[in-house]
Amino acid sequence: MMDIKEKNINQIPEDTSQGNIPNVVLLLLEKSSLCKNLEEQRTVLTLQCTSLKNLVAVTKDLLALRNTEVQQLHKNVKIIEERIHLEKNKQQNILNTLSESARLNEDIKAQYHCQIEMFNDLRARYEEKVALLVAENTQLSGLLVEQNINMVGGREERHCDSLEETRESKQLSDLFDEGEPDEIATDLARHIGDRKSLCEILTNNEENIEPRDPNTDKQSKACPD
Repeated sequence: MMDIKEKNINQIPEDTSQGNIPNVVLLLLEKSSLCKNLEEQRTVLTLQCTSLKNLVAVTKDLLALRNTEVQQLHKNVKIIEERIHLEKNKQQNILNTLSESARLNEDIKAQYHCQIEMFNDLRARYEEKVALLVAENTQLSGLLVEQNINMVGGREERHCDSLEETRESKQLSDLFDEGEPDEIATDLARHIGDRKSLCEILTNNEENIEPRDPNTDKQSKACPD
């Protein structure tokens, strides 16, 4: 700096007034100080620009990373929405299946109750038929006993053909197409035996009949409304 001052002083013409030299020196000092300040400011501004560039680069990297995260979140949300849609469809299918199962269950229950009613009606008919057969069997047994008694009495007192025996013989003849006494007894015994066998068969069938489960018989007859 002193070299500059000396050089500038040496370059001043000799005819310059000696009173202007201090002003020139001060002006040079001010300009030098201004240049130094400007240089320092330029250096600071350069550093600031470099820092801002670095900050911008870091911000861009952060934004790129944030954009990547946002895209990944969008993909995850889309996957979750698809899963929710599939789950809703699955739940709807389950509800539809349950509704159909409930409807089929109601139909099966209705068929089962219908078969129970049919079974009870059939059982009542069987019981009525058995009662009728038992009553008829009892009546025929009484007739057989009476016929046997009459036959024994008739053989012991064959020589005396009373009016009562004639009437009974006529009734039995009308009942069994006027057959012989032995044939009448045989036919009556056979008829009673057939009735007893039929009573036993009906009784056994009544005891062995059980209501069917409609779940095992899908082709059962539908109940009328």
